[in-house]
Amino acid sequence: MVEKMRQYHDRTLLIAQIETEKGLQNVEDIAAVDGVDVLWVGHFDLSNFMGIPGQFDHPKFSEAMTHVAQVARKHGKVAGFMATDATWIERAKAMGYTMLAAGTDTALLQQAFGQLIQGIQSTSAD
Repeated sequence: MVEKMRQYHDRTLLIAQIETEKGLQNVEDIAAVDGVDVLWVGHFDLSNFMGIPGQFDHPKFSEAMTHVAQVARKHGKVAGFMATDATWIERAKAMGYTMLAAGTDTALLQQAFGQLIQGIQSTSAD
């Protein structure tokens, strides 16, 4: 049983979400916790708590994103982020994020349905 539990622990990925100013202020301490593998920025929540909701180009927000990635690297952790488009992917990679999720489930569904509808509309116009 002890060996089985060790194997489960080895396969577990522990992601700490940085979604508030308090999390941002304590990111060094969070990154120092043994067992934390990823520092994940929840950008919508973080921007809200920073008082700049949805202002992802705001210098204060960009500084926060960069800081989290630098702290992750310093502590041998991975910086993670949900990139919603190709621009965000490149921006996050440039900041040092190496674990990227691509889009939200609702946005991906909306995009797929939009492409289907365009296909239907272009077919019926012929």
